[in-house]
Amino acid sequence: MRVITLFFLLMISLSAWSSYESVDSITDEEIENYKKAISNGCYERGDAGGFDPEFTKRICSCIDETLDEAFTRQEWAQMIYDVVTSKSRDEAVSKSIPKVLETIKSCPDKIKESMEANGELE
Repeated sequence: MRVITLFFLLMISLSAWSSYESVDSITDEEIENYKKAISNGCYERGDAGGFDPEFTKRICSCIDETLDEAFTRQEWAQMIYDVVTSKSRDEAVSKSIPKVLETIKSCPDKIKESMEANGELE
């Protein structure tokens, strides 16, 4: 949850100096930058929270992969556009966070299955 909050705070802060005429004006480079912001935020929160580095790597990698698989380029652009053109943090979060949370909620189960398959859990 903190990763997502960090992502939206970054997007909102960028909206002060980002002006988008339309969803189509969002570049592939900007989408990649937002994806990197999510990933970096995840790792930073894991480090700050004192989590085991291997656990942090697994959960952040799962989030990265899951979001990448779930959203098309157009969906990423739309989400970014909606957030950076929102009038408030609450409006921005309400537009995108439900879909993001729904998408990443499978990560704990995916990690558990992977660990079981690798014999890491008994």
